Amino acid sequence: MKKINIFIIILALLAIACGGGDTDTATTTEEAVVEESTESLDAPATTVAVESPTGQKTGETFRMLMPALPSNADFAVYQGTASTAVAAVWGGALMEFKAQDDPSIQPAINDVQCFICESYSVDADGNVTIVLPDGLKSPYGNEISSDDVIYTFERILANDFVFRFLMGVGSWDTENPITKIDNKTFTVNVVANVPFTLGTLTWYSGTILDSTEVASHATDEDPWAKDWLASNSANYGPYNLASFSAGESAVLSLNPGWNLFTPTYSDVVINAVPDSATRLQAMLSGAADYTFKVDYDQLASAEGNSKVIITEALESRSVELHLNFADEKFADKRVRQAINYAVDRDAIVSGVMGKYGASADTQLPEVIKAPNAPGTYSRDVDKAKALLTEAGYADGFDMVITVNAVRPGSYASNVALLIANQLADVGINATISVYPSATDFEASIRDDSFEAWLWDSTPALSDPYYYWRLNHHPQLAFQNYKGYDNAEFVEKMDTLFTTAAGAERDALITEIHTLLLDDVPMVRIAQPANAGMLRSGIESFRTTTLNAVLVHYLVENY
Repeated sequence: MKKINIFIIILALLAIACGGGDTDTATTTEEAVVEESTESLDAPATTVAVESPTGQKTGETFRMLMPALPSNADFAVYQGTASTAVAAVWGGALMEFKAQDDPSIQPAINDVQCFICESYSVDADGNVTIVLPDGLKSPYGNEISSDDVIYTFERILANDFVFRFLMGVGSWDTENPITKIDNKTFTVNVVANVPFTLGTLTWYSGTILDSTEVASHATDEDPWAKDWLASNSANYGPYNLASFSAGESAVLSLNPGWNLFTPTYSDVVINAVPDSATRLQAMLSGAADYTFKVDYDQLASAEGNSKVIITEALESRSVELHLNFADEKFADKRVRQAINYAVDRDAIVSGVMGKYGASADTQLPEVIKAPNAPGTYSRDVDKAKALLTEAGYADGFDMVITVNAVRPGSYASNVALLIANQLADVGINATISVYPSATDFEASIRDDSFEAWLWDSTPALSDPYYYWRLNHHPQLAFQNYKGYDNAEFVEKMDTLFTTAAGAERDALITEIHTLLLDDVPMVRIAQPANAGMLRSGIESFRTTTLNAVLVHYLVENY
């Protein structure tokens, strides 16, 4: 009866939210080696290459049920999956990744095209010159300009620690990031020519803001208008945030100033529904158009249902067991190796994910373009016991694994329980602690509050260097909260950063991968599919590399 009551509440929320809200080929030369135009919108960034929905009728509402929504609408406030899979829906970055004909392959790090731009070129030093489109306006009537770009990245440097990390990866000149050429042309300045700069411009929190509107809400106490942007938006993307309830719901309206093509849907309604079964019931009843991170057993039960389409593609996201290196036992490589050998990845994937996942038996997701892995992991209980004895833990030890239902997903507790049962075979007594709040869970990880935790990593850029830097670099990582530190790894990574594509780079990637396979900076468990559910009759489905649905490209099969 409890689930039925929750479902009725969701239906009511959807009915209320649908009412809206009152709130407010270029040429190639030595100096310009890449150039694109708005014609690239015919092949939008997606898991499947399809055409733009230009010419589709509007007036429809797209309804999304998500496991979590951010508590703050400001793109500069990062809250994990709640941000990357939701807030990006109303964003508008300068660029996007190109479509891939093979959905099992992630786009390369520089395989981008214009989105909120007319064209771009890259000079011999790696600086990127971008031309903005004419006539593109925000919902507030202001036309996009180079001044908006300058303001956006000044604000990012002051407030957005995630994009600052990406700037480092892209070798941005943070002292002088943008040079204005004219009202519609500017240059992104770099300090070194690296292959990552273009990819950083696809990140959703690089959404170009309407500086005139945002600045009008600034005060002496709040010079960056954080309070206003916490529940409002002002950018140049297809959709505008019409209303926002922190952590609960968001209603998007079509931006009247958007002129690049006509999206199918005039409104988007997004509600947070943590319970997987409730989201599934809403999809099967026709009360919602999309959800993701449905429990895998529930997802399998909907296979063949004519009302829904199961969306699945192996992604670069991987489920991992992170061990806190501040704990003496986990700082010992032999203990990490023992835990790694104790885990039966195939059994976990089979028991929890079924066909919607694969074993993560290396230190790099298989969908990332890279040389073949120099080795793989498999379960070896005897070897695990021997390593524990060598490390001084012949009788095992107690540990707590903390999990959350949003990241890595609603299956987190099931995965953790299987890991605990497998660890018991080598004498380790692992208990499971369930942390209810997704945003607080992320904050507690950053605050070094847990002994061990189940998590996932979803790299924004599909490249070995980026993935390993994101997770493991002791000085430059964005999410090395476990505290991994290896001087040899750092030295090799620093070389890889500026090594051009080719045999030398491939050899270096293999060297680093070999080192990590032995050192076990984290215990990779599984690589899940991006398994979601879409209402039948909707076509041209695609997501960003971090699972945000690109609603503006969806098409109804009327």
